[in-house]
Amino acid sequence: MEQSFDDYKGKVITIGFGGGFTGEYKEYSLLENGDMFLYNTLTKKRDYLGKVEKNVAEQMFENSKMLNLPKRKFNKPGNMNKYIIYRINHVENKILWSNSKDIDSDLNTFYKVFLNNVKKYK
Repeated sequence: MEQSFDDYKGKVITIGFGGGFTGEYKEYSLLENGDMFLYNTLTKKRDYLGKVEKNVAEQMFENSKMLNLPKRKFNKPGNMNKYIIYRINHVENKILWSNSKDIDSDLNTFYKVFLNNVKKYK
């Protein structure tokens, strides 16, 4: 059963990218229960994309724990940005970067793996 994103009180991992001339950002959010959402900042529309496999969701949240996403700090924006948001009980931590050379390789890998796992939901 689809979970309401705004009311969800569990853990959420959001991967976002965008900026530039349009200022448009797209965000893929994975709820701990496996529900996946896509949000577009220009249209302000959030779409339910489906449920990821249980083992994939569990692995993403285990990886987020190992990477200390709830407390890790990095904020180096540019013209085109990428970010990871870790949210639990509506408290967020955002890791933001523009140039992949600036971010730790483990975070860049997590970002790429996450996007690779949601490609089938696009």
